[in-house]
Amino acid sequence: DSATAVVVRPSGAKSDSSVGQGVVGIWATSVNVECYARANTATSPDVAVDALLQDVATRLFQNSSLGGLVGGLDLTTVDYDFDVDGENTACVTLTYQIQHATAAGSLSPP
Repeated sequence: DSATAVVVRPSGAKSDSSVGQGVVGIWATSVNVECYARANTATSPDVAVDALLQDVATRLFQNSSLGGLVGGLDLTTVDYDFDVDGENTACVTLTYQIQHATAAGSLSPP
């Protein structure tokens, strides 16, 4: 029922084993940010999704450390899908690579 939606989906993580055992774990996690927008009588799906894409990207670039939780947030790919649901809905998926640390032997932050 909503004209726009944003869905965040982690898609996988790889650890950096070069840091050794018993120390802080360093991770590279891939996250997909899906931006959905539905057309209306005044706006086509591509224009609607572009406005949402700009809003999402602007907010993420304003705080690329996600409040100090990550060491890096790099945009790696942008994928487009038009007419996702057969009802004039477009989706742009932003894939980010996030570098972050965990406590030794844990998935919790240090």
